[in-house]
Amino acid sequence: MNRRDRRRAEARGPTLDELTLLAVAKAIKAESGVTYHRIVDPRREDGRVTFGLAFPQRKAIHAPEGCTPKDLYLLAHECGHVALKHNHQKPRHVREYEAEMWAHAALQRNGIAVPDDSTADAMLNVFFAISDAVERGQFGRRAKRLSAEAAEWSGWNFHVQCQRAREDTSYLPHST
Repeated sequence: MNRRDRRRAEARGPTLDELTLLAVAKAIKAESGVTYHRIVDPRREDGRVTFGLAFPQRKAIHAPEGCTPKDLYLLAHECGHVALKHNHQKPRHVREYEAEMWAHAALQRNGIAVPDDSTADAMLNVFFAISDAVERGQFGRRAKRLSAEAAEWSGWNFHVQCQRAREDTSYLPHST
C-alpha cells in the first residue's frame, strides 16, 4: 500500500478486518447453499473486477475470496444466484436484479455496509442487462413486475425519460 492509499484509509477510519470479512463470506455461502467455491482473482491490471460465475444447479460459484468489501459483495451476488436457484427460465435482467437485491440484503443481514461503488456497479449491471433485452425485443415480456422494479432501481426509466425529453426538444430552434 503506497503512502497516498494509506492516507485515504486513515481518513476513512477503521475498516473491517480480513478475518471478519472471511467469516461473513463463509456465513453467506452457507446461507445460500453453496457447496463449492473456486476462489478466483478476477482483477485486471487497473484493479477493476471483471466477473464472477455461478452454477446454481451445482451449487457452485467462481468468485473472489471475500477479503475486501467489494470482493465480498461480488461473492454475495454469485451466492444469490445459487440461493435463488436461477436458471434460464427468467430473463437475464430479472435474474441479475434478484441477485443484486439478495446480495445487498445478505451483506446487511451480516452487518456489512454495502460499498457505494458496488451498488453503482450493480445498478449498471442491471441497466446493461435491460439494454440488451430491449435490443432483443424481450424487455417486459415475462416477469413484468420484476422488470418494472429492475428498470426503476437501475435508472433505466430515468434514461428513457431523458431520451424522450431530448427528442421532444429537437424541434426547438437552437440558440446562437
